[in-house]
Amino acid sequence: MRQVSIIIFLLTVGCTNQKTTTEQIVSDTVRQSSELTKIKPTDKHETQITLTDTSLNGHSVKFYQLTATIFDSLQRQTKQTEINLKSADSQIKKLDSCVVLKFQNQKIDSLCNMDDGEYFEKYLIKGLWEENKLLLVHFENWEESHDFFINLKDGSYYILTPFYEVNPKRDMILTYVDIAAAPIYSSELMISQIQKGVFKTLYKKDLGQTTITDAKWISNSDCLLTTGFVDIGTNDVKDKKWYRMTIE
Repeated sequence: MRQVSIIIFLLTVGCTNQKTTTEQIVSDTVRQSSELTKIKPTDKHETQITLTDTSLNGHSVKFYQLTATIFDSLQRQTKQTEINLKSADSQIKKLDSCVVLKFQNQKIDSLCNMDDGEYFEKYLIKGLWEENKLLLVHFENWEESHDFFINLKDGSYYILTPFYEVNPKRDMILTYVDIAAAPIYSSELMISQIQKGVFKTLYKKDLGQTTITDAKWISNSDCLLTTGFVDIGTNDVKDKKWYRMTIE
């Protein structure tokens, strides 16, 4: 699944511009800018970053650099996994240009479309990831277009990067930014574990002018990655490297 967006980031939903409904007070979700949004590397002399092993939150992430030939042979094992989404109609209520959400902690929030001719915000509920009690929502304005999850338990939300891939077991999500395809963002690679709607970071690295150009799972804990170094002047991707990433 490759969909344009920003850095993964667990945030708590905020409130502003309160509106009165026939039931309760409803507030618009505050869009909080990611620290990496609209940042483009400027140092033309920056060196390419090599992915290295690390451990975080009880898991180790290891990288094995491959030759192009071995990488191509392993690509036959790639697995494309979709999130099982169901209708979210029972979880939302439409009110004028807003979608009203009521969470299990009894709080209420809303996602409101708006367009004043100079700026717009648009939300689309893509579906309910039932086993994790998460709504998958698409957001866009004049410069952004990305998906994010809303936790139906407490209203917290989790913003996805421009591209993301779910493992076959659907308990890990890998997110990355290809700055050659989305140059207004800063490059990043992140892996998170998902347990009952809670996201736990297993790996996170800012990559500067090094970009992830492709990422695919080949098992529940193994992924193939391609990196490259982006020439800021031409936006060309050079010096490609190939990795097998293993999570233990």
